[in-house]
Amino acid sequence: MQDNIKKYIYDTLILFRGSSIAQIIPILAIPFIARLFGTEVFGKFAMIFAIATIIGSLASMRLEYALVPAGKKERQQLYILISVIAIPLVLLAIAGMTIVVTTQSISTFQFTAHQTLYLAIIAILSANINSANFYNTNLKNFKIISNAKIVLAVCTFILQIFLGYFLSTSVEILLLSRIISQLFSLLLLLRGIEWSGMSNYFHLPSLLKILPNYKQYYAYFWPASALEIIARQAPLLLIGGLYGDSYAGYFSMAERVLGVPTAAISSAVSQSFYQRFISELKNKANPRKIIYFTWKLLGGAGIIPFILLFLFSVQLVSMVLGSEWLFSAGIIRVLVPMSFFAFISSATSSGMIALNGQKFTLAFNIYSLLVKVGSLYFGYLMGDLIIGLTAMVILQTLQYIVYNITMLSLLRYQEKLF
Repeated sequence: MQDNIKKYIYDTLILFRGSSIAQIIPILAIPFIARLFGTEVFGKFAMIFAIATIIGSLASMRLEYALVPAGKKERQQLYILISVIAIPLVLLAIAGMTIVVTTQSISTFQFTAHQTLYLAIIAILSANINSANFYNTNLKNFKIISNAKIVLAVCTFILQIFLGYFLSTSVEILLLSRIISQLFSLLLLLRGIEWSGMSNYFHLPSLLKILPNYKQYYAYFWPASALEIIARQAPLLLIGGLYGDSYAGYFSMAERVLGVPTAAISSAVSQSFYQRFISELKNKANPRKIIYFTWKLLGGAGIIPFILLFLFSVQLVSMVLGSEWLFSAGIIRVLVPMSFFAFISSATSSGMIALNGQKFTLAFNIYSLLVKVGSLYFGYLMGDLIIGLTAMVILQTLQYIVYNITMLSLLRYQEKLF
C-alpha cells in the first residue's frame, strides 16, 4: 500500500509541475489582461468561453472516462469512437438546436457572427484535447500532459498580451489567442496517442457494435455531467444575462483569483487520483486510504491561501487589478467558503464514477443547478447580487459535504464485496 501511495505522489508531482507552471502563467497574466481589456470585454470573453466549455465537455458523451481503464485495442476503438463519431454527432446536434434558438441567444448575450464562429472552434478543440488527455492518462504519459498544459498557458498569455497591445483590445483577440494556443496543445497531446494499428478499427459497424458496452457513461454519466458542467457555468451566464457584461467580468475575475493558489495542485491531483483510484478498486486494495490522503493533502494546501484571500481580497484586487475591479473583491470574500470545499472535493469527485454512482451524481447536479439558478434569481429580485451569491454559497457548500458522505457510503458497500 505504501508503494501505491508513493507512486500516486510521484504521478501527482509530475502533473503538478505542468499544472503549476500552467497556473503561474495565468497568474502573471491577470493584471495585464484586467488592465488591458477591462471588465466589459473580459466579461464577454468569459461568457463565450463558458458556453464553448459546456459544448466541448459534452461532445465526447463522457466516453473519455472509459479510456482510463481500457486495454490497447479497447482504447484505440474508443478513441476513434469518440473522435470520429461521438464528437461530430453531438456537435451537429448542438448546432441544430442552436439554429432554433440562435436569434434569441445572440440577442440575449449579444454575440457577433465572428464570436459565435470562434465559440464553435474552441468547443471542437476543447473536446479533442479532453479525449487526448484521458488517452495519455491511461498510458501514464504524464509528462506529455504536463507539457501540453504549459504550452496552452504560455501561448495564450503571450498571444493575448501581444495581440491585444499591438492590434486590438477586443473580444475576438482573446478568442483567437485561445484557439491558436489550443491547436499547439492538441498537437503535443496527439504525439502520445498509439497510432500504430489504429487504422484497423476504422470500421463503423464494429464501432457501433461496442457502443452499448459503455451505456453507463452516455446514459447516466453524460446527463449527470451535462448538468454539472452547465451548473458550473450557470452563475457566470446568469450574471451576464441579468446584470450585463461588466458584472460577468467581475464574477469571472473573482473565480480566476480564487483559483490562483489552488488550481495547479487540484488539476494535478484529479488526473492522478482517478487513475490510481480505479487501480485500487480493480486490485481490491484500499481505495479509502487514497481518498482520505487526497482530502488531507488538498485541505492542508488550501486552508491558508483561502483565509488570506478572505482577509485581504480588497487590498489584493486594488493593488493588482486596479480600482475598476473592486467589486470583484466583494464577490471573492463571499465565494471563499464554497471554493474551499469545492477544492477539497474536486479531485475525489471522480471516484463516484468508478463506484458506478452516476445516478447519485445526476441527483446532486440537478440540485446544484436549481440552487444556483434559484439563488441568483432571488438576488436579482432583491436587487442585490451579493445576497444571491451568499444564498448560493450556503446551499452549495452543504451539497459538497453530503456528496462526499454519499461517496464513502458507496465505497463501504463496494468494500463488502471484496
